[in-house]
Amino acid sequence: MPLAIDCPLCAGATQRLFSKDSYWIRECGGCGHRHAELEESRDHVDRTYGDSYFSGGGAGYRTI
Repeated sequence: MPLAIDCPLCAGATQRLFSKDSYWIRECGGCGHRHAELEESRDHVDRTYGDSYFSGGGAGYRTI
């Protein structure tokens, strides 16, 4: 059963439209915004934006 996920922009109700590379794409019935349905994890921010992201060749910043 699909998750009940609100729109990250307007908090409206969203529904699944289609699947792409094993990710569901959802659309907001209020504003039309489309986004990927991602499962939240407590350590997502830490894994994505660790120290290496901000210094020394991480995905976010180049080394000068």
